[in-house]
Amino acid sequence: MDRIAKCEPLPEYLPKREEFDLQTFLNQQCYDECSINVLIKVCPNIAESVQRYWGPAASNLGVESDWVLFQLSTSSLEYMAHWLIGLGNRVIVLEPTGLRKQVVATAKATWQHHQKMLSSESLLT
Repeated sequence: MDRIAKCEPLPEYLPKREEFDLQTFLNQQCYDECSINVLIKVCPNIAESVQRYWGPAASNLGVESDWVLFQLSTSSLEYMAHWLIGLGNRVIVLEPTGLRKQVVATAKATWQHHQKMLSSESLLT
């Protein structure tokens, strides 16, 4: 929601239900689906981006050895592995240890795919 640059209110509106709490709703949506916890350390210069990207699924646990420690909640380690690859050497996976292997396997598969594309004829070259 912090990415909305411009919004214009409409003349009609829906009244808020008395029992509805937006923060509770968003937390339930995330945590009901996000049952896998991931512990990572990131470079301080990307900590704000990590917090913004993951929203309520990210808990900033403080600074450790000049790195910012985060606990992230996700529903997919496969998605997490792909996302972590994009951070390159600005992230260290602490837990679960199996995620480290998954990140390496995903990176290798990506590299092999692009190597294969280089060696075959391409419409782009």
